[in-house]
Amino acid sequence: MYKLLENIRAGRVSHGTMAKGGVNLVQHLASAGHDFMIVDMMHSNVDWTELSHMAWKARAEGMYPLVRLPANPWGSGSAMPDRRFPVDAERAFGSGVEGLIWSIASVEEARIMAHMGRDSHQGTPVTTAQELEAKTAHSNNTRLLLPL
Repeated sequence: MYKLLENIRAGRVSHGTMAKGGVNLVQHLASAGHDFMIVDMMHSNVDWTELSHMAWKARAEGMYPLVRLPANPWGSGSAMPDRRFPVDAERAFGSGVEGLIWSIASVEEARIMAHMGRDSHQGTPVTTAQELEAKTAHSNNTRLLLPL
């Protein structure tokens, strides 16, 4: 279990930071005692490969990996939800991320992302009912969805 989740459940403070890239930074953040790391894909040049390396390294170091997904909720003025959200969420979970942060423009976008958080098998193949049950239990206990 991640220290961040234990602290949330116990009402304690956790320490973390937002990073704009650099897989080598992850072990230093863990050594400094950070409980979580947010990889910023919204305002950086982090790509999916770098996100994956950072997320899996964070997990190996015991830090909770989150990603801030790219979005522009202020731009279009359209009532249409951003259709990239579910695709980006699936890619993020498949890249080893446990938690999502994103800027939303509507209630509908929040509903879409809430559904993605419940889709427990993302990122890993599931071939039996037992594997699906285990993946569902894991995601129910570890995923954080934080709309901004």
